[in-house]
Amino acid sequence: MVRTAMLAATARYEEETSIARGGEEQLDVKMDVKLDMELDMKISHGRAREEREACARGEEEVQAGPEPDIITWREYEALRNEMRREFRTKDDELKGTVDEIKQTLDATNVTVTGLADQMTDIQRNIADMRLAIENLTATTTTRR
Repeated sequence: MVRTAMLAATARYEEETSIARGGEEQLDVKMDVKLDMELDMKISHGRAREEREACARGEEEVQAGPEPDIITWREYEALRNEMRREFRTKDDELKGTVDEIKQTLDATNVTVTGLADQMTDIQRNIADMRLAIENLTATTTTRR
């Protein structure tokens, strides 16, 4: 996303340089373009920093207890390993749930297919009965 914004900003600045006339004006415009790009970059970094700070302020209210200043590598690895175990456990639970849902859907599909076949048979039987009734009615009418 940042790369796309940089490319768009660069294209905007390049368009402005093509308008300039003369060597000195081009150098001035190129310097202006460079300064504008640096300013845009500082502004975007500033906004990102402000967003991070806002998030950090919001987290302070949620966290229980004081934040440690320094975390050792061993503590980091322990936390990382614990999180991996937690994610694997949750992943296994989700996979189990998804498999159960798939099995239920497969059973439902079989049931619906069976019902559709039965409905087709019922409609065929109704059509046969109508034909038989019409034939019976026609036969009784011609006998009278």
